[in-house]
This record gives sequence, C-alpha cells and structure tokens, in this order.
Amino acid sequence: MQSMKWKNTLIMFVLLALAASWYFIAEVDRQKKKDEEKAHSKHLLPYGAGEVDSVTFRNPAGEVIGWKRKNGGWLITSPAIADADPSAIDYLLEQMIPGNKKSEFEAMGKFADYGLESPYATIILFNGSRGRTDTLGIGDKTPLTDQCYVRLGSSPMIVVTREFTRNLVRKNLYHLRDKRFLHVSPDSITGLAIGTGASSASFEKHLGTWLVSGTRMGADKSLIEPYITSLTEAIIRDFPSEDAGDARFFGIGSPSKKITLLSGKDTITISFGREEEGLVYAVRSGLDKVVRIERKYLQIFDWLPEELMIFNLASFVPGEITRIAWNTPGSNLILVSDASGWRILDDPGARIDKSEVDYFLMILRGLSFHGICGEKNPGPFQEKAGNGSLTGSVRIVLSDSSGTVVDDITVTRLDDGTEYGMSSLLSSSGIVKKDSVAELKRIVSRILARSGE
Repeated sequence: MQSMKWKNTLIMFVLLALAASWYFIAEVDRQKKKDEEKAHSKHLLPYGAGEVDSVTFRNPAGEVIGWKRKNGGWLITSPAIADADPSAIDYLLEQMIPGNKKSEFEAMGKFADYGLESPYATIILFNGSRGRTDTLGIGDKTPLTDQCYVRLGSSPMIVVTREFTRNLVRKNLYHLRDKRFLHVSPDSITGLAIGTGASSASFEKHLGTWLVSGTRMGADKSLIEPYITSLTEAIIRDFPSEDAGDARFFGIGSPSKKITLLSGKDTITISFGREEEGLVYAVRSGLDKVVRIERKYLQIFDWLPEELMIFNLASFVPGEITRIAWNTPGSNLILVSDASGWRILDDPGARIDKSEVDYFLMILRGLSFHGICGEKNPGPFQEKAGNGSLTGSVRIVLSDSSGTVVDDITVTRLDDGTEYGMSSLLSSSGIVKKDSVAELKRIVSRILARSGE
C-alpha cells in the first residue's frame, strides 16, 4: 500500500514538472513573440535592406534614379545604365530599412501640413520574395526636434522618424554610381604603352623589373610604378557624357594622347582629351562614357623617353655571376667562382679576393649610355672595328652557375676618344663615358697583380 502511494506521488510530481516545463516554454515563447511584435511595431517596414530587389528614388532636386540587384551588387538603371557604388547604396538602404518609428499619428487628411502632399523625396522599394512594393514619402522636419515626417504608401498615418532619414535622401546620381576609374590592382599591371600620335614607347614587367618592350634594356621603376599605382586609385570626378561616342567633342583624340595597360589577359586603353579646371576628359575601354579625372595623369606624356629608360649597359645581378671571361686583342682570362672563392681558371693556385671581383662587377654594372645608337643595331663602332680605327676594345662574357650566359658586353674606344658599349643580350648599344676601357683594364690588371700575393 505504501509502495502504491509512493508511486502515485512520483507520477504526480513528474506530471507537475512536465506541466511547469511546458508552461515555462510556452511563456518564454509567448514573451519572445511579444517582444518581437513590440520591436516590429517600432519598425517602419517588416523586412530588412537585404530583401530589397530594386529601388526607384526621387531626390529633393527631382532627379529620378533607379537601381536593381545584379551579380551580388547593384546596377543603376536610370537615368543612365551604370555600375553602382555598392557601399553607398547599401548604406542608404540599411539606414532607412526597416526604419525606426519614434511615434505616429493620423494626419486627418492634412498631408500638406507635414510636407507630404508633394514629398521632399520619395523612395519606392520592391521586395520580390514578399511580392510587395512599398513607397516612402519623406516630408518636412518636425518643428521642435531633430526628426522628420514620413508616410508609408497611402496610409492615413504619419510616422515621425529621425531627421537622419531626411539627410540620407540628399543623394544624386554621382553619389550613387561607381566612381572608380579602373578595377585592377597595380600589381596586376605587366605592360604599359604610351602613344602621342607619331611617337610611342612601350614597357613590360619581367620578374619585378621594368624593361623596354622586346629588349632587356631597363626602364625606370621609380617613375613607372608610382604612376600606375596612382592611376589604379583614380576617382572619376565627373561624368560629362554617358556616351563615349561624344569623345571628340571633349578633345579626345585631337591630338592623340593614349596609354595602354596590360593586366593579365585584359588590355585597357585610356585616351585623354582637353583639360579644364585641373581635370582632364578621358575615355577607357570597357566604360562607354566620357569622364573627368585629375590632370596629374597627363604627366606621363611630359616624360621624354630618356627619362623613362635606365641607360645601363648591363642588366645582370652581380651575386649570380660565377664565371667571367675577359678578352682583349692581346689577352684572354677566365675567372671562376666555387665554394672556396674566386680563382683564375688556368692557375688554381692564384686566389682572388672576392671584394676585387665585386668591385669589377659593380663598375661594369654601373656603366650607362650617354646616348642610344639603336636597340637592334650594334652601333657605328663595329664599322670602325672593321677598318682598324680602334685604339682599344674589351669583351666580357658573364655566366651563372648553370653555365648560362647572363650578359655579353663589349666596350670599344675609337681613335677620336669616343667610347661605345654594347650588350648583345640587351640588343642595344650607345656611347659610354670616356676612359671606360682604360678603367676596366686597370681593375683587371690589379686583380691579376694581387692574385699572386
């Protein structure tokens, strides 16, 4: 009997516990729904900015701007077809939707008293997932607080919300569209061509170094790379025409000023026009519009080819050189480097101080042209060599540890004192400073003299 009473008591306890748990869960759920309803009652709209698919917006100036979602971003559809600035549009919508009601009251039909008969601005939101379109009319500021009046569609109610909502709608097409001139990173640019009608120059990036296209002649990285970086950060200041076909009206192409950028498989062409108010008119491939950007991007056309080129006779990296072949009309010498240091190939006992070789390579690497004879032409000194009018000539062949020839350099002095240098791998030649031949010979003579010490 006692056992039955104990079992009944236990069952009653369990049932009471289940009932209490159910009541607690139901009450928590009810309270949660109540809190959500209360929060939603403070919202102007029952959804968030992420559910909006398209917008038609009339700003205070009467300009009507439309945009819609496209490929995870936004596309402006009127008054022009243009890429939108996603951050600008997302910020506008996120600050307005779902909206924050401070209070609301019935207008009694007197919408004009609150600036809502002809609203200060109107924004129409289309939510495809809910199949609804909502129109927000933005009216006057409230007389005593930093708030404003808003009307939702044809509702008889007036909503009071923060004045920030009114400030947000002071946007025009320029504010909302994408103002980036280029959509590439500076590191992706591997080619640059400059054209001014009759003349042109082109450069290419190879292993972090800029070269004159088709040669191994260096170009000035300190000029080219800051310009490219600045250009990839350019902001469009104005959109004078939505049709690139109007380019000639803005002086584009007359005279021709054009640059071409190579970025991966993409080629970007930019043509410049006339200057006004510190800005220059421009069109670029892939953007069917005439825009204005800062005038500073014209500076590249003021640079002479000589300013963009690095007129080094040689282009090797000294640390990569492990074999030096030295040839003159009266002597031949080969220096090689191994684990024990530098030595003369035919005289294993003659050790050479590494600093002496480093100095020689530094002087050779530092030789530069005072004038170019031509990228593909070995220069007039070759003809002089043929008729015996040379007073001195040295040839230096540099190789790396794999046996690959890194550079093949000839420096020649003519009877009149003019000296020419040529790099067969750079495919270029030109005038170098006087006494270059003599300086190189002096260094090699000193290396030989000290090798026996």
